[in-house]
Formats: sequence, C-alpha cells, structure tokens
Amino acid sequence: MIRVLFFALLFCMCSAVVSAEVRPKVGLVLSGGGAKGAAHIAVLKTLEANRIPVDYIAGTSIGAYVGGMYALGYSAAEIEAIMMGENWNDGFSDTIPRADLSYRDKQHRDRFNIPINVGFSDQEVKVPNGLLRGQTMSVLLQRSTDLVHKFEHFDQLAIPYRAVATDLETSQPVVMSRGSLVDAMQASASVPGALQASEYQGKMVVDGGIANNMPVDVVKSMGADIIIAVDIGSSLVKRDQLQSTVAVLNQLSTMLTNASTERQKQLLSDNDILIRPDVGELSTTDFSIMPLAYRLGEEAALAKLEQLRALSISEASYTAYQGHKATVSLAWEDNLQKPVVAIQVDNNSKVSESLLRETLGIEVGQVVDKQTLEAGINQVYALDKFERVNAEFIDTEDGRVLVLKTTAKSWGPNYFQLGFSWEDDFSLDSVVALDVAYTMKDLTVNGGEWRNELRLGFEKLLSSEFYQPLDADQTYFARSQLSMERKDWDFYEDNNRVVQLEQTNYRADLGIGYNYTKAGALELG
Repeated sequence: MIRVLFFALLFCMCSAVVSAEVRPKVGLVLSGGGAKGAAHIAVLKTLEANRIPVDYIAGTSIGAYVGGMYALGYSAAEIEAIMMGENWNDGFSDTIPRADLSYRDKQHRDRFNIPINVGFSDQEVKVPNGLLRGQTMSVLLQRSTDLVHKFEHFDQLAIPYRAVATDLETSQPVVMSRGSLVDAMQASASVPGALQASEYQGKMVVDGGIANNMPVDVVKSMGADIIIAVDIGSSLVKRDQLQSTVAVLNQLSTMLTNASTERQKQLLSDNDILIRPDVGELSTTDFSIMPLAYRLGEEAALAKLEQLRALSISEASYTAYQGHKATVSLAWEDNLQKPVVAIQVDNNSKVSESLLRETLGIEVGQVVDKQTLEAGINQVYALDKFERVNAEFIDTEDGRVLVLKTTAKSWGPNYFQLGFSWEDDFSLDSVVALDVAYTMKDLTVNGGEWRNELRLGFEKLLSSEFYQPLDADQTYFARSQLSMERKDWDFYEDNNRVVQLEQTNYRADLGIGYNYTKAGALELG
C-alpha cells in the first residue's frame, strides 16, 4: 500500500483549520452485489476527486469487502488495483491441487475421482452445510487486506467500520464490529448453501444480504449526519427467464435482498444521497463484468455530483483528513515489519500440534510476508484433514504473535469416497468400474485409519487395510491389508463368446514404511 507520509505532518499543521470548520459527519453505505462491487470503487474515486470525506462506513457482502479495504486506509485506486488484479474465480474452488497432496492421498484421489464430501458418525450420514468450505476465499481476502492484526474494535481502523451478516438461526442481522477483518468480510459474503456458514460470537452467520443488504441504519447508529448509500442489488427477472430451478431460487434470493434494501431506503432523508448504478441486469458471479460495473458506477456517481459537492470540504481540511487516516493506518502497517515472537495453535482437530507447526514452516524470529503465510496455510490445508485453516496476528510491543487455527471437517471423522472409470476399445468390450471406500480416521493417538474398499465391474475387489502412523508427525508408519480381487475376461469370435476366463487373487500385506517426502514413501514388507 502506498503511503504519503507528509499527510501526517500536514495533519498537525491543518488541525486548527479542521477544528474551526464545522461540518456534518458523512456515513457511506455499500450494498451487496457480488461482481458488481466494482461500481463501489468508482463511487469512492468520485468522492476522493471532490474532497468528500467519509467518517463512517458499513457494508454487506462485496460492500463489506470494499468498505473494509477503504476503512483500513487503502485509496480507491489501490482497491481498484487489488480487486481487478485478483482471480476471483479461484475463491470458489476448495480443491487441493494434486501436487500438494501426500503420496498416499494422491493414490486415493486418482482412484476415487468423484469429489464428494460425505461422512458417517453418530449413526447418521453427514455433509457440509455449504457446497464450498470457503478456504480459498479466506486466503484471497487475507491477501487483499495484507497481514493486519486482529482488532479489538473496528473503530480502531482509519475509518470506523461495520460489516453485516445474517444470523442463520433467527434471520436477524448481525453487525460485526470487532475481531478479524477477514473473518468479518467473509461472513458477510457467505451465500447460504454455496459457502459454509461462519461463526461470529457464538452465532452461525451467513450473507448479510438476506437481513440487511444496504445497512443505512447501522451507519446512522454510528453517528453519521448524512448518508451516501450505494445500491448495486439485482433486478427481478421476467417470467420467460424463470424456466429452471436455479432461476427460481435466484429470483427468491433477489426478492429477499431487495426487500431488505427497500426497508433501508425508507430511513433515508431528503439530505441523504442514494446512488443506484444501472447494474441490476448484470451477473453477481461473473467477475468478467467488473470493468463494465465500474463504468456504470462512475456514471451513477457523476449523475449525483451536484448533491455530492455540497459535502466537499476545503483542500486544507481534506489534506488533514487524509493525514489522520494515514497516521492511523501506519500504526498497524508498521507492525507488518516486526518479527514473529510466538506461534500459537488453536487446533480444533486430532492432528498433532507438532505436525501442524512443522507443516506451517514458519519459525519464531521470522518476518512473515503475505506469500510466506499463504504458502504455510496451503501446506497445512493440503494435509486434507481440515474444513478450514486460517491464521491471524496479535501485535505486541515485542513483535507479532501468529495464531494458526484449524477446524476439523464437520462431516468426519469417518468418510465415504467414490470413483468411476470406463475404458472402451470401440469394439465389443467396455471395462467399467465403480469404486467405493469407507475410511474411519483418528482411531489412535497418532491418527490410525481403518480403510475398507469395494470395486464393482470388470474387476471385483474387496479390501480392508489398517494404516498406523508410528509418530505424532506421521513420518513413520505400519500397514496391514487383506484383499480379494477377481477379474473376468470374455473372448468372442463372430460375436459369440468362445472362452471365459476368471482369475481370483487373495492377498495379505504387512509393511513398515517411511514418508521421506510429500511425494514419496519407502516401505519394507
């Protein structure tokens, strides 16, 4: 982030001017709208170009993201560069790259190639409460905001800030005002069913658009005298476009968010300013439309320019305002260069803490940058034992305390896997196989696994294996396996079967091994 240090000096020089100038407090409200959030950046640029200060800011979903970045002290141009430079589609896939998996997990994925998240425990089948876990989105948000510490209160930001989510249990809005900025942004944008619900102060929360998509009331309660509200919500579609289940569900979602927005619009007075870019028909999930959304946001802001300019302040006052923001931002930015003085592990799984620390690969005394932390988090997540892995910093006078937090898969610890294969030589024979596996994990202190496999089709296989790591870091292991495999071959002549062969193998394996690297293992058996 670019910092203009002379702002801090000019802030002191201009303080007398600012104290003499009495002005209303301006609150900025940024609504949800997914990919259309680029329109928010255009509005911010218009405010900056006309010396319009923002004293309070609140947002929902993508509005919480843009608002949080601006509250940290990023300029509109910096937010534009970060947001437009990210590959947002990467945030909607939690698949661990094959290259990052262990040798054993690579073998399993190659055979059990149908990606399902289904488990069984407590006498019931379990699945996640969202199609996506939100892991890659969390990493993306952390990369955007830099490695800021956990805030005691969001009033400590350069601009006091709030993010809005929805309590999934009560449907009431939840105003997030403290803690991890990344967690607040993600909770506000966790679309129900698509992304797993988040936790905030004991509540299960999802996308704030359901309860309050344009939180005017929140900014008013913070102390704003005049509101600038930006509505980038979607428009309802016509009957001829409601021809599928997905279209109907999207229409219902739009109804809910629009209803909450309309309630908030009723709170706006004649002195407040509502900016509504013409983005209603644009997709919320197609991030290729961001340049268009930005242009439409700019047009909408310029259409309200006369009203906006009534909020402009003098050049000296605006310089002092920016200086204050820069001074507050430097307080946390300076901490980014401090070394890690301690590493704490908040481990909500049965994986050993020593394995987590070793896999993270960060040492006390190290100055951690975004790339290093992201690599460490990805390595821990690649153990494929967690629903979510994240990290946050607590800043002290001596340096930074890194807190690694892991959350075990909620649908575990026993899992199903499925695989399918089909081979065809474009003649008479096709080879089809369906694989099913059921694995019971964490049976011992070091993570013992009992794995049972069944294959149906050309090859029939029944196998049972017990895999026992011999140390907490799972470097050494012992393995025992019993299996029965049968193969059938049919040979034809003139479309008539002339020979049928059958082969049956019974096998027992005992071995002891060493995982010398993520990509390989040595085994004696």
